[in-house]
Amino acid sequence: MNYELLSGEQFILDALNSDQEWQEIVKSMDDSFGVIILNQHAIPMTLNWLCNTANMPNVHARTLFFTIDSNSYNILSDYYPNLKIFQWMTPCLKEKFLPNDPTYMSFFVLRTNIIRSLIEFNRSFWMIQPDTFWQKNLYSINLTNMSTYDILIDQQGSEASHELRKRQMNGANFFIRSSAVTKKLFDNVFWYQTNFYVTDPEMIKFFCSQGTIYRCEFIDYSIISGWEWIYTNQKNPPYLIQLDGETSGKKIQAIKDYKLWFLNDDLSCKPNTVYDAIKMVAQGKVPKIKTTSKLKQMFCIALGQFLNEIPIFGKFHKLYGGMAALYLQIF
Repeated sequence: MNYELLSGEQFILDALNSDQEWQEIVKSMDDSFGVIILNQHAIPMTLNWLCNTANMPNVHARTLFFTIDSNSYNILSDYYPNLKIFQWMTPCLKEKFLPNDPTYMSFFVLRTNIIRSLIEFNRSFWMIQPDTFWQKNLYSINLTNMSTYDILIDQQGSEASHELRKRQMNGANFFIRSSAVTKKLFDNVFWYQTNFYVTDPEMIKFFCSQGTIYRCEFIDYSIISGWEWIYTNQKNPPYLIQLDGETSGKKIQAIKDYKLWFLNDDLSCKPNTVYDAIKMVAQGKVPKIKTTSKLKQMFCIALGQFLNEIPIFGKFHKLYGGMAALYLQIF
């Protein structure tokens, strides 16, 4: 916890807001743009996502890459010179994240401050993660007429998941509408993050459960689904499949086994493999691989659902993190 708070000195909101380069790049972005945060260890995954979306209209142009070390900035610039890339040197986050360690938690503090900054600039935007397969263009969804929410949040699981698992925030891909309400929401999220050992998805889930204070809507599974969709009958493939189910250090190998990896050994793009993958997903033929991490998570999901069904206790278990938050941070 001390490490997180000390590192927080580098995440001061005023410093980011007053940075001229940050102001200019935010101003240059189209409406409803996406934001990806990365360090040098996320380069292969980010390049895989860039290859996946290379032929989707305006996806690259509508995505802002927030890099936190010079390696990630330089490598992205070399492979894709026309990207919108911002560099914010953050030494305490240059190492590889381990679930539940202080560096991992500090990343969420940084993410919250980026969100708070963009809200202050009156921008509405997607927070997205590159460990996600895009079958279709998320940015093609028209959000201009959707005025009944402050934040659109992704769900854990898939359409086939148990009802008690649905309407639980995953926290990988979500949309934030700039408003006084969302400013208050993320100011509160930040306070809890810097005083307790919690992530932003956990706090967003908590605040969204508080009656009608915040207008939170869950994104339909036809738009974004978790990795669990792969382990169903694979009907009605979503726009996006979030592939965050591997947390044992073998995520890239798992994505390769899913046949959703699109890079050569030198990290250059193989466009033909993207076409094949989109076709494979549309046909419901993604390999249903079994790994130690997957088996652990499936066990924790089943246990969490059992606990959620216990009268009285289940309500609080579901609200305050439960097994879903636990397995994401430990396994």
